Formats: sequence, structure tokens, C-alpha cells
Amino acid sequence: MVKTLHQKLLRLYWALFLLLLSFIIGTISFMAIEGYGLLDALYMCIITAATIGYQEIKPLSDAGKIFNIFYILANLALFAYVISTLTSYLFEGELKNIFRKYKIQKIIQKMEDHIIVCGYGRNGFNVCQELNRLDVPYVLIEKNEHHAEHFIPSNNHQILIGDATLDETLKEANIDKAKALIIALPNDANNVFITLTARELNPKVFIITRASEQNSEKKMYRAGANKVVMPEALGGIHMAQIVVKPEIIEFLDLISGLDRMKLKLEEIMFSELLTHSATLSIKDLNLKQENEASIIALKDKEKGFILNPSEGYLLSDDTILIILGTEDAIKRFKQRHARRR
Repeated sequence: MVKTLHQKLLRLYWALFLLLLSFIIGTISFMAIEGYGLLDALYMCIITAATIGYQEIKPLSDAGKIFNIFYILANLALFAYVISTLTSYLFEGELKNIFRKYKIQKIIQKMEDHIIVCGYGRNGFNVCQELNRLDVPYVLIEKNEHHAEHFIPSNNHQILIGDATLDETLKEANIDKAKALIIALPNDANNVFITLTARELNPKVFIITRASEQNSEKKMYRAGANKVVMPEALGGIHMAQIVVKPEIIEFLDLISGLDRMKLKLEEIMFSELLTHSATLSIKDLNLKQENEASIIALKDKEKGFILNPSEGYLLSDDTILIILGTEDAIKRFKQRHARRR
């Protein structure tokens, strides 16, 4: 079982609590048995517990001697436990790991509109590689620390060693502020369970989950998934399409950035453009002439997707533009409009 930060510190908390409890019991007992004042009782308690060997403040009564015998024996065992605990934290790297985990949690808690990826297997690895390429902020949750030993974290990309099926782990990944959740575990039952948990913790989060079996797809949608992906089925379809429609697949590779031309499909909310007005049309954007990119489709709030829209189409704040072009061309398009604020 993967321990949370609190669970890792629990042994240290327990050792310090027992030590404090021992001092309290000793102080109260010396005050009650020998009639010491608070300061004298505390002093007597500490020199006795620490086995320093200083002389008593005043000779102990028989009852005091009996109590002191048991108090010394109990504290010998307690001190041995406290020292072994502190040693494990200081010299076995436990404290270093705790501080590292604490630092990671602080970074994650500041993240908003990020993506949470569950699982670092074959599919999870590819998801993280693509998110790295696009520089999208995300948190990876992986139960097996050995599987994620080659993961390189940054301010935008963090890893959380934990069980994604637990509420606590998803909360540590800041699920309530996440934009999307990608579940890439190999076990369909776990994926369904994580979907149910995530949907309860954040009703607005967009959930994409992997399915291995055909009969698991409906269960995942019922659990609250927005999209269900079957990698094995998609892989087979893709291989067949390469043979039957090779040119189309080559074009799709261009769009996905797998080809050296590295074309890119970008979606831009029109309201984010700083030059928009109620009467602005696609022609007014001058996209083809100035940036060597094209609007191949747009999504209207009422009409849905419109393929190859005409240049006279009037744009509204809710319109989403689907632009095809090189990364530099799309970047120039955004910068050109941003300068006209």
C-alpha cells in the first residue's frame, strides 16, 4: 500500500507524542507523590527519563522510589523507540523523501485547469509524452514507484506516487481544480471505480478512460465518463486504414505532428481574440493571406460543426475556430491579433 505524506509522518508523530506523554505523566506523578512544585517535578522528570544521574532534589519516599524504578525502565524502552525512529528519518532518507513529497504537493495545490493522468503503462506513457510536447500542465498518478523512475518532473509536469482508486490520492492531485482526467490503467474495473470517484469529487471534470473489453464501455459511460477509448481496437483500425487509405493516414500524421512538416490543428475560442466585434467575418481575419493557415471548420453554439465555412461567415463570441497550419503560423496569427488590443 502506498503511504500518503501524513501516513509517512505518523510514526514520527507517535514517537514525539509518547515522549511528551511520558514527561506529563512523570511531572504529575512527582508532584502528587513527592509534593514537588511544577518546575522541580519537571526537572526531576527530565533527569530521570534521560538517565543523567543527577542527585534528587530531595530524598525520595518509598512510593517515589517504586514509581521511579518503573518510570526509568519505561523510558529506557521509550527512548530506544524514539531514537530508532529519528535515526530512520534522518539517516535512511525517509525525511528527505517526506520533504520532497511535501514540495511536490505544494506545487500541485497551486495548479489549476491541469490534466490528471492515471497510470504510467504503455498508454499512460504515450499520453504524458504528448502532453510534454504540447507543454500542457498535468499530474501523473502512478502506484508503482519503479514504473515511474524515469519520469522527469517540472513545474508543469508532476508525479504523485499513490493509488488512483483512493479518494485521498485524487484530492492530492487537486481533482477539484482539474480540467480533465485521463484514466489509462489496464484494469477496466479500476477504471470504472476511478471514474465514479472522480465524477463525485468534481462533477465538471472531463473524463477520458481506457477500456480493454467491449462490454466495459457502457459501464464507463454510466459511471460518468465523457469519452471511452479502446486502444487495441483503434490500433487495428489504424493498421487497416494504412493499407486501404494510405494518403489519408499520411495526412493525419501531418496533423498529429508525427511528420517532419509538423502541421498542427488548433482550436481557438473567438472571444479570446482581442480584435473581435459583432460584425467580424472570417475574411476579416486575413488568416490565409498573412499566416499561411486555414480555418477548416468551426463550431457554432446553435448549428454545431460547420466544415469549410465561407469567408463571409460572421463570427460570435461563442464560435470555436478549428485552424490548420504550422505551429509558427498559428502563433503569428495569435500574436497579430493580440497586438491590436
